[in-house]
Amino acid sequence: MTTLDIPAEQLGLFEAPIVQPAMVRGATLADRFEAFNRLNPQVFAAIERQALRLAAQGERRIGVKAITEDLRRGRIATTGDDWRINNSWPAFYARLLVQKHPQLEGIIEMRRAVADGVPA
Repeated sequence: MTTLDIPAEQLGLFEAPIVQPAMVRGATLADRFEAFNRLNPQVFAAIERQALRLAAQGERRIGVKAITEDLRRGRIATTGDDWRINNSWPAFYARLLVQKHPQLEGIIEMRRAVADGVPA
């Protein structure tokens, strides 16, 4: 089963709109992600729920980018500019998932990225 097969109400709707942090001159991508994540814990919670659900269903490879795209498509009731999720954030969320849930290592797809602290 893919994320597309699961109704939006089962994925979990956001209870609060996404808040975009203020742009800070000189902020690194990691700094910007940390600010976004701090202001929007509901995004990680939705990604986490879906990743854990997919792992429990026996998925052997899970792409956080695919989960994020489902969020964007409205699978988790996202609409308008206030619901923007930066294309760079899935790499950071993937690493957070593995850090918080070590059993997902090897299941969550990850490639070398800026999220690793080195240029991709």
